[in-house]
Amino acid sequence: MSDLQGLQEVYDDLPNRLLARLGPTLDELASGAPLTPELRERCRRLERTVRDEIRTRRLLDDEGRAQLDALVARGWRVSVVDEGPVLLGEEDLALAGRVSRGVVAACAGCPPGSLTLRLLGRRGRLITVVVGGSAAGPVADLVRREARSVELDEDEVLAEFAMTAEPAGERLFVDLRPRPSIPAPSTPDPAELPAADLPGAGR
Repeated sequence: MSDLQGLQEVYDDLPNRLLARLGPTLDELASGAPLTPELRERCRRLERTVRDEIRTRRLLDDEGRAQLDALVARGWRVSVVDEGPVLLGEEDLALAGRVSRGVVAACAGCPPGSLTLRLLGRRGRLITVVVGGSAAGPVADLVRREARSVELDEDEVLAEFAMTAEPAGERLFVDLRPRPSIPAPSTPDPAELPAADLPGAGR
């Protein structure tokens, strides 16, 4: 199975997964249930869940996303962004996923702070991790063996991971911009041509 086929299967199932999570709350809203503080908070959590399902699908499995939700519920400031190209090598995707799951798990045992995971997948940069707060030290120790660079300040760590290969599909896109039309060459009207230029003239 190609990387593109695998990615397509993941996102083909996305509506079913989202409906399974959103369905009960949507039904409750449709029934005219009052917007209690508990229901409003549940809607906010579901909104975040939808974003995470779309943005983190290639970085975190179901367990990892559940841990991410738990971090947010405890007061963590979390940002997870997938800016990578459609096609990434299996080794790079495996590394990005392993790093993301490990970092989220390490943060789970620490007081609230900030966490940013950003999948890049271009110009040799695979993924960057930024963690602020008391988890910075443990995360730095965790990623130091595989990271290309680790910068640790007093309460923040920035780690960057290198790609193993540039993806073949980095520029896989369809250009939908309108293109200027080129007029077809016009055929002169024989009635407007001088007699000398008419076909068969001079014979």
